[in-house]
Amino acid sequence: SLATTYPAQVAALTGRQVTKLAWGGQNTEQIAARIGASVSLLTVTGDEIPASGSVDITSASVNIGYYAGEVVTIPGTLAGVPGVYRRETVSGGASTEESETFTRDTAGTAVRCLPDTPFIPTNPVPGGILMLWVGRNDYSGVTDPAELAAINERILDAIQEVFDDRIAARPNEAPRIILYGVT
Repeated sequence: SLATTYPAQVAALTGRQVTKLAWGGQNTEQIAARIGASVSLLTVTGDEIPASGSVDITSASVNIGYYAGEVVTIPGTLAGVPGVYRRETVSGGASTEESETFTRDTAGTAVRCLPDTPFIPTNPVPGGILMLWVGRNDYSGVTDPAELAAINERILDAIQEVFDDRIAARPNEAPRIILYGVT
């Protein structure tokens, strides 16, 4: 039926687990970083994770928390400190306010966090068939051939990182990845 999701259809056809990790609006690079196949480099206020509580993220190399108007939390580590990345978007009238924070799991001593420190998500790439639907959110509004070529290169790099991560996580299992896209 048309109401059946594409992951459910592939699972039914193959008899294997299929996991959908895409979030609406994310591009290939964002998905790869969010699932831990590549990294997002974060910079926090004061270059330090406080002894307790949260700290504002002032820049991120890849926006792993983008998800149209939602609150997103992603468990992981930053500068060796376990905690949670949180992104929240609040729309009100003509303005939209976004905030990104990192909150450590347990209190401890303050930890130096240099600019562009990798955030490492703790949610591993799952087993089964990994489906990568690339391109749809990668090319929005882009017409310049050089920029299109650069996007293609970033997509291929992200896919290679996902593939390499999959092999490292499951060395005795042949990776099963379905790559598809739309135009």
